[in-house]
Amino acid sequence: MKTSVFLAFALNISFLAPVSAQTPPQRPAQLNPPVQDEIVRVTTNLVQVDAVVTDKNGKPVTDLRAEDFEILEDGKPQKISNLSYISTEPSSSQVSISPTIPPKNEAPAPAPVPARGKVRRTIVFAIDDLGISNQSLQIVKQALKRFVEEAMQPDDLVAIVRTRSGSGALQRFTTDKRQLNANIDSLRWECLNRAGPAVLRPSPCPPLPYSSYATLAHTLRSLSYIVEGLKTLPGRKSMILFTDSFAVLPNPADLTIGAEGNKPTPGATPTESVPQTDESRSKTGDVSMYFDLGRGLIQLSNQASVVIYAVDARGLVTTNLRAEDPREVAQTFSQGPLHDTIYGNLLSHRSNAVLETQLGLQELAHQTGGFAIINNNDLGEGVTRIVDDLKGYYLIGYRPSDSTFEKRNGRTPFHTITIKLKRSGLSVRSRKGFYGVPDETRRPVTPQTREQRMVAALESPFAAGDVRIRLTTLFGNVPQGSLVRTLIHIDARDLTFTDQPDGWRQANFDVLVSSYGENGLIADYLSRTETIRARGKTYANMLHYGLNYSLLVPIKKPGPYQLRTAVRDTATNRTGSAYEFIEVPDLKKGRLSLSGIALSSTYLDLAALSLSSGVYNAPPDNGDLVQPTPAVRRFIPGMTIDYRYVIYNALPSTKNSLPELTAQVRLFRDGEMISSKEEPASDSSRLQIDLKRLSAKGNLQLGDDLIPGNYVLQIIVTDPRAKEQYGMASQWIDFEVVK
Repeated sequence: MKTSVFLAFALNISFLAPVSAQTPPQRPAQLNPPVQDEIVRVTTNLVQVDAVVTDKNGKPVTDLRAEDFEILEDGKPQKISNLSYISTEPSSSQVSISPTIPPKNEAPAPAPVPARGKVRRTIVFAIDDLGISNQSLQIVKQALKRFVEEAMQPDDLVAIVRTRSGSGALQRFTTDKRQLNANIDSLRWECLNRAGPAVLRPSPCPPLPYSSYATLAHTLRSLSYIVEGLKTLPGRKSMILFTDSFAVLPNPADLTIGAEGNKPTPGATPTESVPQTDESRSKTGDVSMYFDLGRGLIQLSNQASVVIYAVDARGLVTTNLRAEDPREVAQTFSQGPLHDTIYGNLLSHRSNAVLETQLGLQELAHQTGGFAIINNNDLGEGVTRIVDDLKGYYLIGYRPSDSTFEKRNGRTPFHTITIKLKRSGLSVRSRKGFYGVPDETRRPVTPQTREQRMVAALESPFAAGDVRIRLTTLFGNVPQGSLVRTLIHIDARDLTFTDQPDGWRQANFDVLVSSYGENGLIADYLSRTETIRARGKTYANMLHYGLNYSLLVPIKKPGPYQLRTAVRDTATNRTGSAYEFIEVPDLKKGRLSLSGIALSSTYLDLAALSLSSGVYNAPPDNGDLVQPTPAVRRFIPGMTIDYRYVIYNALPSTKNSLPELTAQVRLFRDGEMISSKEEPASDSSRLQIDLKRLSAKGNLQLGDDLIPGNYVLQIIVTDPRAKEQYGMASQWIDFEVVK
């Protein structure tokens, strides 16, 4: 095992380097020509921004000249030194790529990857599965399918990314429509979410154990993570965000989109708010914190030349009573004047919630040169509008003054950019400003060393997809403290095995796991270098079923975390990455809590697994797709699923006797419960040494007629001796059923 001190330093420096600490170099004498790969440029002799001009019907206008524009920096007119219109539309000679249906009896040819200079558009569809309902997610999937089939161009690089979790192998940019359709099909709704299964419908999942704004913080940081990964990519770069919940503004009632008060103030620098405790946190404080995070996302987007388009996936939201509302609510609001007042308060609350998200989306898009799609039930048409907007743009440049890069009161200033049109009847959209730091001082460095490659894999959701991995995170607790077990499934075919004496095959790989806390900084990390040897049937099974690798990551404080992992094949320097969102409860409060749930089809001793990290093989099975292990969780109809977990803080029924706990085991598909059963919670067949940490197990027989797809197993444990607010705990885990 090898651990590098450099990693902790490099990871934190890569996220914390303040623009205020950078010093601009001397101005060169010659004017740099515009570079299309870098749409937004801030150099000591050229500030270049992009702008989209449309007519009153929303159609692009492409014939304007420099004299038709006026550009102002901090309200002062600037002389335009260069202007050009860049079209991203394919030439008539280009043909469609990767047909969805290949010719009969022929294998489909792989989609060609365009050369960097030929990439016209780089598009990321960001699915906020930390804040989207299952109902909205299904509509989003239809809209994405429509884009792939009807609007995708031959030289488009496209990726589909989730805010909650993901894998570098699945999120790689591609021109292959088949791969994108497969990625769309894999999108699924999960319980750890600010939204329920349907718009305004109560969720079958338990309430989040922390403020729902905590998941909003991770949404914002995931979006920043995505934007960071777009910095070095070519073409017209855009991120299209789909969400149901995006309340990031401090006071929506007082906000006017595009008003001066909503722009970063001159002299301001990016800030990270200190997370508040549950006791001190209020909604107002939360929203103020996430406004700062949203402003940081806007700054990153403008630096990386990324246009953000925001889509309210709910469409036109009805705030009146709906069929999804509980029956008791409907009855209450039909019983007199007092209840009419309550009903009015409900409608007001719902209207404000809708407005908060819509204003947040509008501001995010407005500040980065995009626009928001709200109150539109046809998301496919909304995506078409966005794609049409990406057909071309103007590049407008001017020579900045020396004062642009001078610090004010020791801080790097923010400069507002205003673009006006002298021709009437037209509209222009562009970014709203930049920080006075020239691009020369923040050029990305190509990773060279082992540590740099691993850091790069963690920093970008797109940079590492050559080693296919899958990440599962399970919370646990031992007397020494809380931890997260990371289960990493590695496709062994992506590792380089060398021949050894006596038929042995050997591969070496590096593993890095980091936990990111609510403040966006690294809470802890583990780095390992492993050597694996196998031969004969074991080697064949490893190539066929993959390799499962396990690490324990200590967690010092409760709260929500993002776990990221990177794997590097040492022989070829190929890397893979994945990330997952997880919440860690505060066990010191005495509240009943559950560990993560481990699923398998055979007995698995979690206590033995928690003693040390290790490498173990996935067991053989009777199908190419079936892998009933905790790391993969892929089962077939008729199979018996074994589940194991640990119960924390249960109250004993009598002195030193086992608590009388009951567990409700629920099975969900697409947010709908399809089965439920009750059973004793603790494992009476096992000696329970620590009554504060009770082992529990059970099994679930899958029906022979179960439809293939994604499922969620939820376990709710109830302690009748505990106080009402402390006597219930819930945990869930997703799995897949295949034929």
